[in-house]
Amino acid sequence: MLSIRALLIAASATIVGYAAANEAAASTKLPVFFFHGATGNKTNGAVIEANLTAEGRTYTALDFCQTSCSVRTALSDQVQMAIKQIRGIVSKNVATYANGYHFLSHSQGASVARGVIEEMDDHNVHSFISMAGDGNGNFFGPQASDAVPLQVLLQALGPYAIDATDFNFTKYEADSTTWKGKFQRDLVEFVTTNEALQAKSSITNIINPPLEKAALTNWLSIDPFLPKVNNLQDCGTDATCTEDQKRRKANFVKLKAAHFFASPQDDIQAPWQSCVLGKYTTVATVDEVETKFADFTIVGMKDTVEYTDDLYGLKTLDTAGGLHIHEVPGVPHNCWLFDYTSLATDVLCKHAPVYDAQIYPLLV
Repeated sequence: MLSIRALLIAASATIVGYAAANEAAASTKLPVFFFHGATGNKTNGAVIEANLTAEGRTYTALDFCQTSCSVRTALSDQVQMAIKQIRGIVSKNVATYANGYHFLSHSQGASVARGVIEEMDDHNVHSFISMAGDGNGNFFGPQASDAVPLQVLLQALGPYAIDATDFNFTKYEADSTTWKGKFQRDLVEFVTTNEALQAKSSITNIINPPLEKAALTNWLSIDPFLPKVNNLQDCGTDATCTEDQKRRKANFVKLKAAHFFASPQDDIQAPWQSCVLGKYTTVATVDEVETKFADFTIVGMKDTVEYTDDLYGLKTLDTAGGLHIHEVPGVPHNCWLFDYTSLATDVLCKHAPVYDAQIYPLLV
């Protein structure tokens, strides 16, 4: 297709209008922690770092699990690694972080950042900013904008992150007849049954199977990340499970603001609406992922069970005025971080206008 592997591994770290005046005033000059995306490293936010440090801002790019570690380590483990690093940094300069700090995150880094917010009982995050984050997980469905992200997964990210002996992405890349249901069916079967990979693969952790709850029982028990951060598990009489869900929700709604950014022109995330907490409709069985593939449509955030049942606090935060959903046209995946030529259109996107209009106003 194009040199996706080189672009992804070299460039991948892998909306926002002005906040209310009182929100900006309350967060003036707060320190920033940056979370890079899948296959990325702490330098991915270097352009933003230069902008912020030039004005004297405290900026820390976290480096607890970079490059291959970021895709060959479970997200649940990465969350704990991040918590340890953040606590260590804060403890060495308590005064700097006394009034709170921002989490600025890109792509998979947004999943880790949200996990930290929910699991770190002593967090003091003011604003959580998710730039093209995984949001509600990935599924490579029938909408046209999913086509390029699917090729990125098949040609580059998948083979880099998961051994062919576990799941052979290259086999599907070579057979275009599998792209409209067969591959997706097999991937869903894989992520809902392979507990060993769920224990060590961030890419596996973030696939959101478009299945009805009755077909998700095994996935809910073996995926250590998405079912937990979304509080999807039915705890029944398990008191520990219930208390953990209450704790995660309480930690999330401590946020003063959560900003989720997406662009319809994202060339990595599928569906792009997941970045703003949407997801695909569901089917009853794994086989129907293939046979009913063309029927999948997008469910907006406010119609998802996560929002309607306020599972981890989205509705609570929204009611309080702290949840901000931003769809920004014309921003391919990495342009949130630097100048970047879209894999889908081969058109250069300039980072500065995006950052100046969308991100920086939330950080001053």
